[in-house]
Amino acid sequence: MSAVLEFVREKVDEECIADQCSKEGCRVNIARQLEPYLLIDMDSEESPAPKQGKRCDYLFLSDPERGPRWIVPMELQQGSPEAEKILPQLQAGARIAEEITPQDLDRSNAKFRPVVAYGKDKQMTRRESNRFKRKNVSFRDRREPVRFMRCGERLTKSRLENPS
Repeated sequence: MSAVLEFVREKVDEECIADQCSKEGCRVNIARQLEPYLLIDMDSEESPAPKQGKRCDYLFLSDPERGPRWIVPMELQQGSPEAEKILPQLQAGARIAEEITPQDLDRSNAKFRPVVAYGKDKQMTRRESNRFKRKNVSFRDRREPVRFMRCGERLTKSRLENPS
């Protein structure tokens, strides 16, 4: 495991480390090219998230041998995503990532992408989509738009590489 992932692992309780990304009928598959990684279940009692208040479902951190490091707060929704509910949850995940990752992780050596996975059979309305387009999630020195994917897809389908 990389030094970055070891650093994070020392800051979180082992009980909140997840081996799969699945909530309420929505699952995200992690692509092998993103290994090694840590997946932190933010709903776990031992997670670094405050017991009260907003939180995303998962915080994904990856440090592959080839390619960039990734910091990805994720929210999984069985239905259609609602910007007013989800944006604060993703921002809370980004704040926790700021606290548990090395301070020298910045835009020069890591990529930050907030991701929402939503129901396979659901369509996001144009109005709801526009609410997300006008908002970004902040992590240290950057602001990023939310990326979307369908439940059941690989995390790389969220267009981690290509801005939406």
